[in-house]
Amino acid sequence: MLNTTHRTTLAKLHVKPRKLCKLLPLLIVAMLQCSICACNIESDTKIIVTSNSTSPTFTLQGSGNLSRFVVYGPLIGEYASEEDRPVLWKMFPNSNGTSKSVSDLPPIKFAEVPSGWTQYTPKDGKPSPLVDGLTYRVVANVNSANSGYIDITVRDGKVLPIK
Repeated sequence: MLNTTHRTTLAKLHVKPRKLCKLLPLLIVAMLQCSICACNIESDTKIIVTSNSTSPTFTLQGSGNLSRFVVYGPLIGEYASEEDRPVLWKMFPNSNGTSKSVSDLPPIKFAEVPSGWTQYTPKDGKPSPLVDGLTYRVVANVNSANSGYIDITVRDGKVLPIK
């Protein structure tokens, strides 16, 4: 049974139909805004081999900001973590540590450091060439979206993605 205090509280919570009609357009606008924002959700990073020679070119797609680009390998056996894999080639953006938008990047050619980037591994010179029959992992570490990777192998002088 409701006492007087409960009835008064419930009466205050009751919204009159006229007020509801005034609030309805505001609610509709708020729902539309939420659905528009949902359309701008981040997209995962994808790495595509666009030139399959032993000096391949990688095209990146996604909505994040690339903070480093790494080629691990050759990969032989299992590794406990990404840090345990041998690093063949690693580079970072050099504009005060600011990452680069994936959507603004030109294709990345293996062993060629793009303008505005600094090679970290190897310290000097170009990385060793990719070897026929071996497996490598190409990783694009990004901020504000999921990072991406692709495993590749070399067969008869052509770089192929491993599915």
